[in-house]
Amino acid sequence: MRKIDLAYLAGIFDGEGSISIARVERKGRKNPRYQLAVSLSICTPYIPNLFKMGFGGSINVQERGGKRRPIWTWRPGIKEGLCFLEVINPYLRLKKDEALLALQFEQGKEKRHFCPGHSRTEKEIVLFEAEKILLHKMHDKTGFRGNHIPLDI
Repeated sequence: MRKIDLAYLAGIFDGEGSISIARVERKGRKNPRYQLAVSLSICTPYIPNLFKMGFGGSINVQERGGKRRPIWTWRPGIKEGLCFLEVINPYLRLKKDEALLALQFEQGKEKRHFCPGHSRTEKEIVLFEAEKILLHKMHDKTGFRGNHIPLDI
């Protein structure tokens, strides 16, 4: 993909995308699972299809009824989302810090490899929860996130 295309997609993702760490409770399991969740939602199918063509994933449509337009949501899998964040990160402005934290979270998960059949320690669960909360707190309600990079105009 060309740099100009990546910059274009990064601009759209900065405005319409989402990066989070989801806590997944599993029935019959003592400990929750934490996983990266990347998505982009918009009122036109064209943009999510660009993301899907470039990075894989799936697209869902939510009909909203009345005169409201449907919402098209692109969701990559965990590995696709990681690849997307790695490739797009140099071009992000508003979500750059969130993307870096999400990448560090996944790299840290690999280092803290969890063996099936063994429970996570309380320390591991607290660490996952802290990373989840930190990423959530980066979503500033004023629209300013992290280190703002001014436009070169």
